[in-house]
Amino acid sequence: MVQFNFDEHNIEAYEARTEEIESAIDLILNTSEMKLTVSELARVTGFSRNTLKVRGFNSEKLREIQSKCVIPEESKEIISDAEQLQEAKSCIAQLQLEIGFWFSRAVSAYEIKQDYKKQADRTRDALNSTKKDVDNLKFEVAKLIDERNKLQEIIRELS
Repeated sequence: MVQFNFDEHNIEAYEARTEEIESAIDLILNTSEMKLTVSELARVTGFSRNTLKVRGFNSEKLREIQSKCVIPEESKEIISDAEQLQEAKSCIAQLQLEIGFWFSRAVSAYEIKQDYKKQADRTRDALNSTKKDVDNLKFEVAKLIDERNKLQEIIRELS
C-alpha cells in the first residue's frame, strides 16, 4: 500500500489528539471536583462528544477506565491531609510575614506618636512661656503709661 504525506500527517495528528485525551483523563481522575464523563472530557479537551465517542471514549469505556483507577478513600484522605498541611504551612509563613510587617508599622507609628507628643509638649511650654512674657510686658506697658500720664500732669501743672 502506498502511503502519502497527508497520511503521515493524519497519523501524527491522531496520535497527538489521543495523547491529549489521555492526559485529560488523568487530569479528571486526579481532580476530585470533576467526574469522568464524556461531557467533562469533551469540555477539558475541547473535542466534541461525538469525536470522543467515535474514537472509542464512550460512557462504558470511561467507567471501565475509572474503575481501574479507583484510589482507596484512605489514600485520598492522606493526600488531602498532606495537601492541607502544606497549605497550612504556606498560610502560616504568609501570616508571619504579614504580622512582622504590621508589627513594624505599629512600632513605627508609636515612635512617630511619641515624637509628636514631645513636639506638642515643647510647643505648649513655649506658648505658656510666651503668654507669661506677654503678661509681664502688658504689666510693664501699663506701668509706663501710668508714669507717662503722671509726667504729663506734672508738665501741665508747670505750664
